[in-house]
Amino acid sequence: MKKIFFSFLIFCFCSLTSLYPQQNLNIVYINFSKVFSEYEATKDAESTLEQKDRLRQEQREKIVEEIRQLRDKSALLTPEGKQEKQPLIEDKMKKLQEFDQQSRSEMAKTRDDALRKIIQEIKDYVKEYAEKQGYDIVLNMAEAVVVYGRPELDRSSDIIKGLNESYTQKRK
Repeated sequence: MKKIFFSFLIFCFCSLTSLYPQQNLNIVYINFSKVFSEYEATKDAESTLEQKDRLRQEQREKIVEEIRQLRDKSALLTPEGKQEKQPLIEDKMKKLQEFDQQSRSEMAKTRDDALRKIIQEIKDYVKEYAEKQGYDIVLNMAEAVVVYGRPELDRSSDIIKGLNESYTQKRK
């Protein structure tokens, strides 16, 4: 599927350049993966997600410890006492499974939302940057759309610098 998409993209690019042979297109590229990973908002989002995951893990450990204590106490009881405690243990196990499922789902949604927001911020900034600099096309080197590009055409560092400056101003 990717090959078809990239072939189509190359076809469109070639068509575009053949339709306007007199016009000099100003083309540069960025390494989107590099921009994404070096963007301070990405680092902050990762830190926030790690912190939320630690809190989730602590909550999970509390539930596991409750189950462990119930089992330990149950081991000391008579068979009738064990039978009475078993539904409580099973209920706690069910709550643990529900907690795991819900927290995984919430973490995935939070992560997806954060990634989507960051990617959109980068795209918006690249568009603004390209318009200010007068670039006609900005290609993404990371997705193998560009097999080769002269290093002086790489604007990844400019994008990272501008994004991080903008992000720092927003945080203040």
